[in-house]
Amino acid sequence: MTKLLISALALASSVLFTSLTADPALADRRVALVIGNAQYKNTSLSLPNPKNDADDVAATLRTLGFEVVLATNADKRALDQAMQQFARQVTDADSALFFYAGHAMQYQGRNYLMPIDAELEDEISLRYQMVAIDDVRAALERASGVKIMILDACRNNPLADRLARNMANLNRAVGNVRGLARVDKTQGMVVAYATAADDVAQDGSGRNSPFTTALLKRMQEPGIEIEMMFRRVTADVNAQTFGRQRPETYISLLSEYYLNQVDKLAWEKAKDSGDVAALRDFVAKYPASTYTASAQSQLTQLDRAERDQQAAREKAQRETTDLRTQVAALEQQRLARERADRERTEREQADREAAERARMARLEAERLARVEAERKMDEACKRDEERLASLQRGGTLGREELVRFERELGCERLRPLVLAAISAPAVETPKTRLVPAPELMDTPQLVRAAQAQLRRIGCFAGDDDGKLNDATRNAVKRYLIQRGIPANEIKISESLVAELKTQDKGVCALDCKRGQVEKNGRCVVEKVAEPRRSKKAKSEPRQRTAAPAQRRTFQGAPINDSSPAAAPTVTPSIGLGGFGGRFGIRIGR
Repeated sequence: MTKLLISALALASSVLFTSLTADPALADRRVALVIGNAQYKNTSLSLPNPKNDADDVAATLRTLGFEVVLATNADKRALDQAMQQFARQVTDADSALFFYAGHAMQYQGRNYLMPIDAELEDEISLRYQMVAIDDVRAALERASGVKIMILDACRNNPLADRLARNMANLNRAVGNVRGLARVDKTQGMVVAYATAADDVAQDGSGRNSPFTTALLKRMQEPGIEIEMMFRRVTADVNAQTFGRQRPETYISLLSEYYLNQVDKLAWEKAKDSGDVAALRDFVAKYPASTYTASAQSQLTQLDRAERDQQAAREKAQRETTDLRTQVAALEQQRLARERADRERTEREQADREAAERARMARLEAERLARVEAERKMDEACKRDEERLASLQRGGTLGREELVRFERELGCERLRPLVLAAISAPAVETPKTRLVPAPELMDTPQLVRAAQAQLRRIGCFAGDDDGKLNDATRNAVKRYLIQRGIPANEIKISESLVAELKTQDKGVCALDCKRGQVEKNGRCVVEKVAEPRRSKKAKSEPRQRTAAPAQRRTFQGAPINDSSPAAAPTVTPSIGLGGFGGRFGIRIGR
């Protein structure tokens, strides 16, 4: 009952204090137009950070509840379109904000923003290629609430200086074109300049300009009235530039305005909770908030109630000393048991984690060892292939050289081919050197073995009939093309069969004829469900129209599909080149 009474008193005092001191509610609708021009078509005008400034300001404004229209590196057309969109969205908005970073200038007391495609030659090009600040003010005036214009746009502008020189040559008065002129008639507006009127701001050396850096920092501080926020921005920029740049702000508002009201949302959650920790956390996070006084008032009342309860508890403790002593002893025993159980559980968990780490380390070591072994194998294969190519260029190899090469071989993929060359019967050449005898070519046994291996790796879909027909030749040709080997002559040799046995499945994607599909490594006729016919259609005889036979031709001559010579044949023999032709690549018909 006491707790309920204390909470009710705290809530009533909070509501009363808030109604007397709180600011108006958060604006219902906030709209912002953010522009950043950095990459000008005239490269002498390019700036390092306005695009970053615009992107970062837009992101921050979105966190503050603004609907943001963002345009970066915009030409005249893009700027006009962004202005149109902003003018429509800002109508009757409670808050309207405009931010610009990039080149700008003044001419005869009027300020202009520079699109990236602007080229200034005279006052006419200035009026039609630039965007007047007055147009921005006209769009802002469509809002019904607070209007904010922030201009980080007083960079040094070579085009402005050139315009001044051109106008001087024409004996026309130009006046100052550096920096921006002050905006008049700012009733109901906040106008912030990156530097003083008629002066030039700095770009800075980081991601953002000095002014935007300070602005981003202060916009993220909740519960600060906008005039105080820009005073802090001015102080930050002045300190960062060692007094060389001093922003100016003109504020003409009838009431206070808070750009960041995150503290209000936090206060709405904490004020009715009666939670001391939540209230203290609010005071620590938002010391400058207008709601901090209410939070501190609630804390005072809750602390007083807590002290009264503490006194009551102490009195009860004095009256029941013996009972509490026994309870405390039992509690100590329980805590000791829990602590022992917890320590045991933690030790077991630590042991399991250590075992798991050891297992993972072992698995990682094994993986690294496999990777290293594969790398060494690849290096060995590359060395052996280079050595083999060098030996091939040197001429025919004898059996002793083959044996020596096999003994020193580090690439296991080449070993079956080398062993096959060594085991082949040798013949004596006129130079009395022993070389492997010519291997058999195109025998039915070799053709059947090649067909089986070609089907296994997906290059052949026919039958293992031992016939060197068009289907078999085309399968060999597809395999050679997949390996990047010229396919000028198709020959089935022992070395080709040996190499096919070393290949993994899926070397070729099985290519079936129209109306066939691949199934278990073969091309079979695709079954197409015949469309259902009505009773009337079934009673009528089908009329078929025979299509004229399509004759296949090659280089203008008809081809008989059943003949083995129906298509040009390209036949290679694959192997290791210098081993008496057994493992070389022979090209020709």
